[in-house]
Amino acid sequence: MTVPDQTRPSGLSDSQLLAIDVLLTGGTHREAAGAAGVARTTVTEWVNHRSEIVRELERRH
Repeated sequence: MTVPDQTRPSGLSDSQLLAIDVLLTGGTHREAAGAAGVARTTVTEWVNHRSEIVRELERRH
């Protein structure tokens, strides 16, 4: 039986977590997108329209 990772925020993908890490260190949306392997517009969409992303950014800030 595997034990769930209690430190991983529910509902966030690996790409989203990578983008959050970059943004929290002062990176741009473009830099976060590069690290996450998605388009810059995707990161902008996440930050502007995904409440779970905003909550995680605020929680970790």
